[in-house]
Amino acid sequence: TDGHEFGLAPGQMAPVAFLPAADDGWEVLATQAGGERPMVLRKKFKDWTSVYSAVPHLSPKVLRDLGRTAGLHVYCESDDGCYPSSVMVGLHAITPGAKTLCFPKKQERFYDLVTGKTLATQTDRVELQAEFGKTYLIGWE
Repeated sequence: TDGHEFGLAPGQMAPVAFLPAADDGWEVLATQAGGERPMVLRKKFKDWTSVYSAVPHLSPKVLRDLGRTAGLHVYCESDDGCYPSSVMVGLHAITPGAKTLCFPKKQERFYDLVTGKTLATQTDRVELQAEFGKTYLIGWE
């Protein structure tokens, strides 16, 4: 978790949580700021990984890192909203500028589902110059 601190500031109401036992194969990934109480735990099973969080909001970077360590493909390294499916990827730009989407495999053509415009060919990456607040829908063939 790269040294992130989680939880509420001292004096604020703490989340009510029933945490799994850390000694039952659960790995403690984060503790309460200034304390020893586990707040984020992970347990790896043969075919899947479980993550338990008593933290009300995990950052996009932490969620990407958790997904990556569980074997998931990460499409976008920015904190923009990224919504992949088996037939398209949606990207909602929360900041303007260059965005790169990385796909699990090379495709013949990536295109904008709204305009039909070709965005990239013979690659596994799509690069966009995104406008703040705009949502892009990208398909492939």
